[in-house]
Amino acid sequence: MYHRVILITEKHDERIQILYLIFLLSIVVAFFSWLGTYVMFSFGFLDSGLLNLVSNSAIFILAIFFYANSQSLYLFLNRYGNYNVMGISTVSRDFFAAAGKLLLGYLGIVNFGMIYAYLGSQIIFSLIMLVAVLRILSKQKINIHLSLLKLFALAKKYNRFPTIALPTDFVALFSIQAPLLFLGPIFGAQVLGFYALARSVAGVPAAFLGGAIGSVFQKEAADQYNEKGNCSEIYLKFGYTIFAIILLPCLLMMIFSQSLFQIAFGDEWRTAGAYCAILAPLYGFRLISKPLGFVFQLTQHLRFDFLLMNIFIIASGFSLGLGYLMDSSELTIYLISITHSCCYLIYLYFGYRISKGKRYKVG
Repeated sequence: MYHRVILITEKHDERIQILYLIFLLSIVVAFFSWLGTYVMFSFGFLDSGLLNLVSNSAIFILAIFFYANSQSLYLFLNRYGNYNVMGISTVSRDFFAAAGKLLLGYLGIVNFGMIYAYLGSQIIFSLIMLVAVLRILSKQKINIHLSLLKLFALAKKYNRFPTIALPTDFVALFSIQAPLLFLGPIFGAQVLGFYALARSVAGVPAAFLGGAIGSVFQKEAADQYNEKGNCSEIYLKFGYTIFAIILLPCLLMMIFSQSLFQIAFGDEWRTAGAYCAILAPLYGFRLISKPLGFVFQLTQHLRFDFLLMNIFIIASGFSLGLGYLMDSSELTIYLISITHSCCYLIYLYFGYRISKGKRYKVG
């Protein structure tokens, strides 16, 4: 979570030291992750099928190492507005990951083929960005001297990111995944299958637009906030722009998804189309709020962000609980869409207030 500091700090030197900090932490975390897994295997807590993976420490450690550092390099490029390299590196990563999986599968390397392909794509992803980062440092003549004292000071200064932002992300992820975890046990595999397919289709716009929009917003919001002490102008601009982009697709999804699912997947999947229509507003609000939620990190309202994320857990629990009591899967889907949409509206409201400079103290 320290990589997020790169976006919010105004100091070039702090960004460089954060890159070093993540570099060192990734080595430590990778090693102890491998060691912990090996110990768990030794005591019989893990399946023996993992022995080759755990024993091959180079693959295990490198996968974690390159993933962690790729995140920091990506945000470093974002902070300096190098969107071309960000796009090229992302496309290269996805291409080599897919091509590598297919090639290794064709060659019969199936046991760890996906891991090898993933690792290779992460290495390519990181190296492309590293070259661009080094060019930025050279062009702007930024001091890249490593200072252990500064590393410890920065780790302490921004310790709220791993201690608060990490639980916040976990709560956010759990609230989103809760229906997938509990719909099956409550209503059966068929309902779960319908929901999973509807969720995948409804989330397509977010998959295509979310990352690109978020990257641009983060850069512009950080610049405006550091300059003026607020970023409400950018917040509203991006909010209205995303709303204008997704309004028509959401309306079309609500009207035609049931028929389209029937044509594309067959009559038996009409229910999934109905679920997709119900979930369309929810995913519209999610696409708006996800990139704009960066203001909570930018202004370091991390505890307040964690508090707001808990309302999504309450909404999920309420929707699943009432649906279970009423024995209605359709009611559950409606409740999930309505309650989560309301939560996102609350999140957007407080995000806007914070973007204007409002401060909220929690704890």
